[in-house]
Amino acid sequence: MQSIVLKTRKQVFIMPRMNILNRTEQEMFDTPPVFNRAERKQFFDFPSSLLETALRLQKPESRMGFLLSCGYFKAGKRFYRPQDYHQ
Repeated sequence: MQSIVLKTRKQVFIMPRMNILNRTEQEMFDTPPVFNRAERKQFFDFPSSLLETALRLQKPESRMGFLLSCGYFKAGKRFYRPQDYHQ
């Protein structure tokens, strides 16, 4: 079990971390969703203002990462690690 350490000026508190999800549930929570064709169209259809923001980024890799992050956030209401995105 992991612990959370809270420090104040004079005291240190060590609190056990709550385990709300089991290991399988945690892996499912941490893994980006797999989209079918309709869902890809739904979650990766961006307004022009967001596309304009992406175009202001210098590198194509940055633009793609930004848009992927936006699409996955739109679907899962959370951010995922880029290395976990599906091909």
